[in-house]
Amino acid sequence: MLNTPTVLSSAIAAFAFSLGLNAHAADAIKVGVVTPLSGSYAPIGKQVRWGAELAVKEINAAGGVGGRPFELLFEDEEANPPVAVRKSEKLLQQDKVDLLTGTVNSGSTLAVGQVAGRNNRILVTTVSYAPSITGTQCNPNVFRVNANAFMQSSALTSWLTKNVAGKRYFFIGPDYEMGRSSISAFQDDIKRLSGTDVGSAFPPLGAKDFTPYVGQIRSARPDVIMTATAGNDTVRLLTQLKEYGILSDKLTLAGSAGAVTQENIGAMDGAAEGFLSAAGYSIDIDTSANKKFVAAFKKEFQRIRISSLPIPMACFTSSSRPSRRRAAPMNRSCAARWRTQPGKRRKARRRCARAITRRSSIWLWSR
Repeated sequence: MLNTPTVLSSAIAAFAFSLGLNAHAADAIKVGVVTPLSGSYAPIGKQVRWGAELAVKEINAAGGVGGRPFELLFEDEEANPPVAVRKSEKLLQQDKVDLLTGTVNSGSTLAVGQVAGRNNRILVTTVSYAPSITGTQCNPNVFRVNANAFMQSSALTSWLTKNVAGKRYFFIGPDYEMGRSSISAFQDDIKRLSGTDVGSAFPPLGAKDFTPYVGQIRSARPDVIMTATAGNDTVRLLTQLKEYGILSDKLTLAGSAGAVTQENIGAMDGAAEGFLSAAGYSIDIDTSANKKFVAAFKKEFQRIRISSLPIPMACFTSSSRPSRRRAAPMNRSCAARWRTQPGKRRKARRRCARAITRRSSIWLWSR
């Protein structure tokens, strides 16, 4: 679970006061949330959406800011910069939003930042890692409230080189701004800390098949694999490495904070066990404020009735990509057992994860 509600609460509230609050008290402050709700980064986009909704619910319940409530308008940017630009223009020009947030793909954040600047609006990124966003391509209309790739790398590599015996590191990340900058940060820090760079690979974002890189990894004989993948890309990467026998007790897996999360770990059939990362937040932080936040989050999003539990996609079949519209029942009793036998759901999740991985689907569940 990301700490998105907390960072969005502070970011949104601070922005509201910058509006001048000269408008009528009843006028809502419109926030355009441009985030991936489909595709490889959909699990992260879902967390962004949850965070925004919880933050706005709490702020509005307390009277809003200056008597003005917040209103959220969501657009799916598919982790695709051209789509993000088009959706942002629509939110700004047609919906007249006052603030933009939600981008995950660093390329989208950089592109939307330019759109925000042209329209004299602010973009707040809570997820994107690329240092260039607030570095070499800094934009006065863009604000970051999360740790960038350099910050994460510094903490993670320092721990790895002190606690992992092996010194041979292989790096793999998506071939775009975030992946390249994250891997570059990992490589620089590992070399500085006397580790050995034995190779790197940059598959395209959304890659379905990682087998072209298996031979490269095997021949490199790494002690540690560091990845900057995220969402469903991590699911496919780690499950395929497991299938090809790359993973073992002697190999350490590590990477960016968004690589393995509660949203995708269940689909990996144990392939992510032992994965190491450096994150700026944990649900286990022992403070009253965090306990209150975690309780509010669970109350809002994790009360699932048995009758509305998602049915595993493995209960359906289609050609090569499961689709909610085209899927046909393969085993109706599978769905029935999922609904009526809670004790068997953990095994069902594992079976479904394996089936989903084999089909290289970007969807994990279908309601």
